[in-house]
Amino acid sequence: MRAAPRRLNETVDLEEIIEHQIFQRTWGRVHQLRVEIVHGSVIVHGYTSSYHAKQLALEAVLDVLGPDRSNCVKLDVHVGGEGDSNRSIPDRGAAREF
Repeated sequence: MRAAPRRLNETVDLEEIIEHQIFQRTWGRVHQLRVEIVHGSVIVHGYTSSYHAKQLALEAVLDVLGPDRSNCVKLDVHVGGEGDSNRSIPDRGAAREF
């Protein structure tokens, strides 16, 4: 049986390390968390109920990668409830009915 290339194992290991760090730093507040490394960039997917948890997720990634690698991190973390992506946000200037 042929062993998987070392590079692939290192990528998967790094993804798992970053996911674990995000989980710890946010106390599990990023749901459906998934981390990918694509062409040297780290992409974090998930959703959370607060911008604070999203910021903590970014800090967790930088804990692992180092602060000088912040330009290679993309956060695809949506803030709000799980079903909020289909909900429209009313215009603040719109007239309201009472």
